[in-house]
Amino acid sequence: MGKTKSTAGSITWLIIIIALTVIMSILTFVKFTWPFDNTKTYQGFLGAVELDGDLKGGVEYDLTLKDDISGTDETIDVTSVLQTLNNRLEALGYEGATVRAYRENENEEYAFSINMKLKSSTEEDIKVIAAYGELEFTDGDGNYIMGAEGVKNASYREADSSYYVIINFTTGGAKTLIDKANASTDFKLAIKLGNTTLLEASTFEASYISNNSLAVTSSSSDSAKQMVLEINSGGLKYEYEVSEGKTSDSYLGKGVLKNVFIAVLVVSLLAALALIVFYRGLGAIAALSVYVFSLFYIFMLILVPGVVLNLGGIIGMILSLALSFMCSLIIARNVKKEYAKGKTLLASVKTTYYQKSLTILDMQAAIGVFALIAYFLCTGFVKNFAVTLGIGVVLSLIFTIFFSWLLTNISVAIWKNSAEKFFNLKREAE
Repeated sequence: MGKTKSTAGSITWLIIIIALTVIMSILTFVKFTWPFDNTKTYQGFLGAVELDGDLKGGVEYDLTLKDDISGTDETIDVTSVLQTLNNRLEALGYEGATVRAYRENENEEYAFSINMKLKSSTEEDIKVIAAYGELEFTDGDGNYIMGAEGVKNASYREADSSYYVIINFTTGGAKTLIDKANASTDFKLAIKLGNTTLLEASTFEASYISNNSLAVTSSSSDSAKQMVLEINSGGLKYEYEVSEGKTSDSYLGKGVLKNVFIAVLVVSLLAALALIVFYRGLGAIAALSVYVFSLFYIFMLILVPGVVLNLGGIIGMILSLALSFMCSLIIARNVKKEYAKGKTLLASVKTTYYQKSLTILDMQAAIGVFALIAYFLCTGFVKNFAVTLGIGVVLSLIFTIFFSWLLTNISVAIWKNSAEKFFNLKREAE
């Protein structure tokens, strides 16, 4: 009677897991119109993943020199401008953007083309990216007070649904502003970058500066980040005219994401089929574990803040998927190996998950450390690769070890009377 209850309980758990997997699959891949509101369409988790310009396409801007410097001894340091533009793009969240320098002939100065993803703040962001001039602090009458030498850095902060720019001054810079404020009851402060006014305060008191820092409230997160960038990086040496934005396709080609998705899907199905053919029940458990891992992976790309998928992220996802398949294969092979030595199926499963979990944990930990280092030391595509790889390492551990262990124990309880056939197990020949 106890065995019958155990089997029934295992079947119930298996049905629940399959039902939840089906629901999760629908929420991930299916796109449909809400039955009670035809104006709203459910996109699915896959459709909600934010894509960068290299996969989705975006907008292209041309930066051309406003003043002719051909008759002077001055020249444009192309490498420096490219580096500055790339740094500004990354600071504003355009890791997948591309920048190139070009000119029509050798007698013309270099112009720059920027291909970036399109979002609500793009038009304002491109102005900040192309900003030029020196950072200046002035009073209400436009009189110069100090320049960038009085500022250490600026940082972004969000608290209580408000957005702040924290300007950290040097000791001398803070003293200069405090002395100016104390010297006048009607002191006004303005911060300018070239011809652009970043801040214009109607009143300014010495008490506003605390611990050599000034907190400035901004109307939005985007505008606060733009101001932080302008204070930290200053302006370009020359003024560039920004063209009207032109819609652009992914530079990797039309439908690149769809083609990659189909290719990964086909390879994954072939790998899952191979596991099932060679390992039967153990292979099916491994394939289901990897599939559920993939569903949660897509969900995490939405849940983790700041994840924008680009080519580097795709590579990280593919590597994570391959890693998950490899770990599942290690588990399946070792269960067969332990059973062949003469152990019972339960003992084989217990030994395998105890021994190989430590091996898998060591391997995943090493890869996780690599992803963590790459995240903090690298930029652009490599940083996005590190993010998706890091997410994959965590999820792979959960589903390769714990979820597949749960499925294996449920399956052992259900098919205990036909274990050898279901799991394709054999004893070693005497």
